[in-house]
Amino acid sequence: MTTPNKLATLSVRAMPLPEEVTQILEENSDLIRSMEQLMSSLNEGKNTQMIPQKTQEKIWEFKGQLEQHLTGRKWRNTVDQIWSFGPRKCGPNILVNKNKDFQNSVWTGPAGRASKEASRYRDLGNSIVSGFQLATLSGPMCEEPLMGVCFVLEKWDLSKFEDRTASDKQSQEQSDLVKEGQREGETCSGRDEHQDLQGGCSEPFEKRASQKGESSLTDCYGPFSGQLIATMKEACRYALQVKPQRLMAAMYTCDIMATSDVLGKARKVKTEKYHE
Repeated sequence: MTTPNKLATLSVRAMPLPEEVTQILEENSDLIRSMEQLMSSLNEGKNTQMIPQKTQEKIWEFKGQLEQHLTGRKWRNTVDQIWSFGPRKCGPNILVNKNKDFQNSVWTGPAGRASKEASRYRDLGNSIVSGFQLATLSGPMCEEPLMGVCFVLEKWDLSKFEDRTASDKQSQEQSDLVKEGQREGETCSGRDEHQDLQGGCSEPFEKRASQKGESSLTDCYGPFSGQLIATMKEACRYALQVKPQRLMAAMYTCDIMATSDVLGKARKVKTEKYHE
């Protein structure tokens, strides 16, 4: 699927997880939640070397259990490429990232491109993960949470987005920076010569420049991050509907209104249906 502004294309494939893997994910939901907190601290640059030894052993034991059941050519390198669990980042569904430009794993954190590109890909990647979380939280059948599904992000094409970003920078910076420089010169010309001009003039200029960069990601369809979330959600739903699907625990709710003389019979029917 392609985002509404045609700048990014996502290719998602859905596969059913083995029942043993689904059970392992359900049993280790608390551990997965701890891993998510650990990765969040790692992304924020916090020191994560003080991880308890027992927690580390549980994580590698959990990974070993997944590798034991996800075997064969179809599942090759799948465990190492797990990007997220869902829904709520601790559920019995997994998102696998096959993108070579930006590799992110729940075991090691983000790895790949450096500096500003890594930060940009990480921000866009967060939008993709959010779309996966929404898709697993509310599936196409009765809007119920999904269970036992592996979504594989086969392709993540951002070439058109990069081309547009580069062209916007070349066209806007050449014209806008000159105008901003003239405005800053007029603003700062009346100040004292001994005044610190860096703190007084350059900071607002940098802030406006960053705002221009952010505005380039917004068009008539809304922010690019929001488009990625919606596109990823729809791609997961369409990929799931290609495969057979069923409700895990179908339930029917109704209200019964009866007079007092038949209330006992109505209650008896309700009890029998409940046991069935």
